[in-house]
Amino acid sequence: MLDSIAVPCGWDKGEIRANMFRHTYCAARLQTLDQGAPVSPWTVGRELGHGGHSLVNRVYGHLGEVRHRSEQVEYRIEHFERILTKRLAALDAWTRKPTICQGKSDRTGMPCRVRTGLSPEGFCLWHDPARRDEAKRRRHGKRKA
Repeated sequence: MLDSIAVPCGWDKGEIRANMFRHTYCAARLQTLDQGAPVSPWTVGRELGHGGHSLVNRVYGHLGEVRHRSEQVEYRIEHFERILTKRLAALDAWTRKPTICQGKSDRTGMPCRVRTGLSPEGFCLWHDPARRDEAKRRRHGKRKA
């Protein structure tokens, strides 16, 4: 499921996995405050389902001297915007892509219900004139010169 979003945004298949979110959460959580004091690695370890803090300290110990602390876990896009600009633009385009054909039946005027094989403009093979003509040519053995 993650690949269906990650690949159109420029990541390789299999590059984004669920454990990355866990890692990111742990790193961000260690930069938060718990009643005004930096959160305890033991607390974060328990939140992640560990028995204590040893794994958290071993993997994330370098985060003890962070300059920014907040009351809640936060991910600020401003911090990553420069390096993610192209991927964020691709994600925006992907989310705006039509998921159902925009055409209507010639006979009834009812909307088409096709959801697969849509053109970038949002039409199925039948309702996209250029693709329909190409399909007819292929079906009859004639190729466009």
